Amino acid sequence: MPSEKLVPYKIELNEKYNPEQKYDLSNLSSHDPTIGHDHIIDVVEDFLSNLEGENLRDASAEKTFIVEDFERNENVIDGYISTGNYGYESLIRNVETGEPTYEKDEMEAEQLPFYFLFYLPQTVKGKPYRGGTRLVLILEQINRMGIKGQVKSRFEQFLTTSSGETTVKFRPIYTKRIYEKLLEADFLNRIDIDLNKIPGDDERRSALIHGVDSGETESQTMVLHPDDDFADNLREVVSRLKEEEREFAEVVSKEVEEVRAKVVNSGGRQETIPLMKDKVAMRRDLSGDGLQYSNGLLTTGSLRREANRLFTDLIHSEIVESPEFGDEIQPLEFDDEL
Repeated sequence: MPSEKLVPYKIELNEKYNPEQKYDLSNLSSHDPTIGHDHIIDVVEDFLSNLEGENLRDASAEKTFIVEDFERNENVIDGYISTGNYGYESLIRNVETGEPTYEKDEMEAEQLPFYFLFYLPQTVKGKPYRGGTRLVLILEQINRMGIKGQVKSRFEQFLTTSSGETTVKFRPIYTKRIYEKLLEADFLNRIDIDLNKIPGDDERRSALIHGVDSGETESQTMVLHPDDDFADNLREVVSRLKEEEREFAEVVSKEVEEVRAKVVNSGGRQETIPLMKDKVAMRRDLSGDGLQYSNGLLTTGSLRREANRLFTDLIHSEIVESPEFGDEIQPLEFDDEL
């Protein structure tokens, strides 16, 4: 199975010459009537409708872009956009026999469907969350490939064509819940320690992390597979730092550049936590029990459930409604005659 992830972003609109003046995305006409819609989800729906089914190409990047399908349910729009690379020839082989099965030419692209979700969060009382200033966008990645760049550029172009007074900001969503992630994890699978130099023979290699025996290292990145005692000791260190509101960088030696904890959380999902950053871009690695697949990729039902869970992690508030989805959406339509 390919590696699939969900990555969240926030989209904000503001005045071109006053970036601190964020728009209420549920009342756009009060900020810039030239946008043509009052609600940002109406803008998104118009944007997607104009592109749906169109075979678009980015000639400079040699990528395709096709809005395959989408559905709207009030403040929520989700669907699939497919993309692929072209501009080169390649040979397709049967992985079991090694026999060639197809020759792709320069003007053909292998289309992969990528899931997306737009949601303007609202409270349980039906009011825009935080004044309606943040549109949440969740995009799928498959084997480190994605559609963020093309969605961003095309959406910005769509908005600025009608309005010269508005700017669009696409930003990843960060979390400061790094310590909680490690403390709540079911299992600590591995620790990676990046070094700017290897400690000399006269230095205690076991003191790279104070209070934790990290053993020896013979390379610039030390990989540890901790036992239960190591995991408990590391959790004690992190718990103390959390209570004292201190940074993890304060308890490592000067040779350490980064410490990454690889954990398994509830449901068997694996996640990498960079402990020396005070914040980290959110993402959800899609693996573990309970996920369903079709044609080698996650089903729409699984992607919607995981997007819902990711949104809950992002907002972390009982007063905000989770996204409610519309009708079924189809990633790709296969032609039996091909």
